[in-house]
Amino acid sequence: MIISNKMNLQNNDDDHHQQQQEQCQNDVQQPNNDNDKISITTITTTTTTTGITTTTNSENYDDESMMNTNHHSQQQQQQQEKRFVLSPSVSSISNEQIDNENNNKIQSSSSTALVIRNNNDQNETVSITDLNDIDDIQQNEQQQQKIEFCFPNENHLVYDRFEKIDDIHPQSLQLTTKKLSKKEEKKRLKRLERRQQQRRRTYWNYIPIDILEEIFKLLSIKERHLASQVCPHWYECFYSPTIWTILIITDKSFTKRKFNYYLGYQRMIDPFKTQTFLWKFGTNIRRLIIKPMSNFFNLYEFMKILSQFAEHYQPNRLRHLNSLDFTFGCRSTNLSINDGFDQNHRRLSTGDIPNDDIEVIGTGGKLLEALKELMYYLIGLKHLALRDLLLNPDEARYLLDNVTQNCFEQLRTLTLINCCKNSFTFLHVGIFINLEILVISCQHLDDDVLMLLAMNQSLNHLYIVQTELTRSQGPLSFGLWKKFSKINQHIQIHLVMVNRTTSRRGQNPLAYELSLQPTRVTSIIYDAPIIRPSCARLIDIGQLYGQSLECLAFYHIPKYPIHRSYMDRVDTFLIYISQQCSRLRTIIINDLISTATLLLIVTYARNITKLYVRRNAIRKRFDCLINPSWRESFIQWLRKTSRSYEQTFMEISRMLGYKWIPLSDDQFKRLRPDVCL
Repeated sequence: MIISNKMNLQNNDDDHHQQQQEQCQNDVQQPNNDNDKISITTITTTTTTTGITTTTNSENYDDESMMNTNHHSQQQQQQQEKRFVLSPSVSSISNEQIDNENNNKIQSSSSTALVIRNNNDQNETVSITDLNDIDDIQQNEQQQQKIEFCFPNENHLVYDRFEKIDDIHPQSLQLTTKKLSKKEEKKRLKRLERRQQQRRRTYWNYIPIDILEEIFKLLSIKERHLASQVCPHWYECFYSPTIWTILIITDKSFTKRKFNYYLGYQRMIDPFKTQTFLWKFGTNIRRLIIKPMSNFFNLYEFMKILSQFAEHYQPNRLRHLNSLDFTFGCRSTNLSINDGFDQNHRRLSTGDIPNDDIEVIGTGGKLLEALKELMYYLIGLKHLALRDLLLNPDEARYLLDNVTQNCFEQLRTLTLINCCKNSFTFLHVGIFINLEILVISCQHLDDDVLMLLAMNQSLNHLYIVQTELTRSQGPLSFGLWKKFSKINQHIQIHLVMVNRTTSRRGQNPLAYELSLQPTRVTSIIYDAPIIRPSCARLIDIGQLYGQSLECLAFYHIPKYPIHRSYMDRVDTFLIYISQQCSRLRTIIINDLISTATLLLIVTYARNITKLYVRRNAIRKRFDCLINPSWRESFIQWLRKTSRSYEQTFMEISRMLGYKWIPLSDDQFKRLRPDVCL
């Protein structure tokens, strides 16, 4: 009975197989209207036990192919139970061999067939399509990639590698679908949104390393450390040697908060943090800037750690450091010891106490010893700046001994500003034979120093600086300067007034005057926003330096009261200077000025090439005093042009030879002298 049932089932299967074979042959003989160019003869074989569909070449169907098909179907039965079907490799119409290493790729020399199935419980359909015409439409590498997974059901498309495969093969591919749950659908939508956001996003981690290094240079040490945690690319830039060429030390550098029984929480230097930083980046430092610090203990400890770091390792790890800029945060005896640097300078800039009676505490003792020891180990110094040390004469005598011993041939720039309280001459400046720029206070100059500088043929620029802490001293004698000019004629002398404080309490600080030296001066610089030169001083400038003055500059936006009346402004004196100084080339004006004054300055200063004026400081007025020697046509031209900003700027551009426009306040603030004062 069992054998008869089996025979009946086998006969039924054979009959069913023959019916499907006849139906398939009829379908092949009637080609599809959409694809007239495609003609394929196939035989479709199905098995009811496994539900696997296979395709073979037409007309040659034997037992061996059937056995291979059954063997292949058994391997894929487990994957069908997981509700998806792997696409078997489909043989092409040609007789070429199929690559066994990649069964999912379809290779053919004449035509290529791609099979996409829809697996149901009752019926199974096979769609075989020739893809020869795809190469004519689009030659792309995606045609050779494979579709690994095809899921049943019809709601959502799930595919791998191809995101827009329907657009690539609109007629030849019929993807099978799978119904996703709500959670899976949300994940899929979030994934698509994330991809779209990534395409629109500006990738900060792909900034070129050169631009990123320039950005890191503008950050402090703490900000650089925080920025290094953004991504691996920024972390790599953090260890770039170029961003650590300049090291700026302030009160909060390499410190941590500690509790003091008497003063509460204070920021104290962390030796371990400092030593770790020097071990990693000490060899990259080229310029060291020490800002005024109120905590002298932190300053002393940092200089000692730096000296020990240079002494311990051989060769010296600080031998490449070629620039040291040290400014001491001096204090006044009238202030509390806990007051900061800004409060001290604010008190000094006001007139609460007479200038000659101010007692200021400078450096000395252990701090001076630590500074001298640090300069001893900096054997590669080329630029040295020491400011506001305010030493006693006995201590100032040996200040530069270590520098002259190691760097007397290689030092190029030397700055000595207020290194001593009273008048004291540093004869060390004559030992540096290759010195090119010297910035020195007027209280450190005398006859001997001036003669030593005249013998130095490599010296090009001499800046004589006067600050709010400089003890006023009269100018040197005219005979001494005349002798100096005969010995060395190529040295350019610059007079500078520096006062960057902002307070105007107490006595008016406008009484501070620049000390004029009776010699040929190339430029006069006012780097003091609260100091306005007096009218008498401007007249003396025009009389003394009429044959040598090339630059007259007033930097910073003024913080003193500005007068709107023409008689109270500096317009008349600027016109006088432009008339007297025939070699004047550069003028920087920060005070209020009229359009008529600008036209007269450019008219009289025939050699002028650079004129910097604030746009907000220009007034559209014809308020100048009329000179009797002027012609009537010139007066009419001046009156007509000065009543329009556009015509004034056009006339100035015509006389200068280039398009001239005034500066905004932000642009004017960024103007700085050529030398670091």
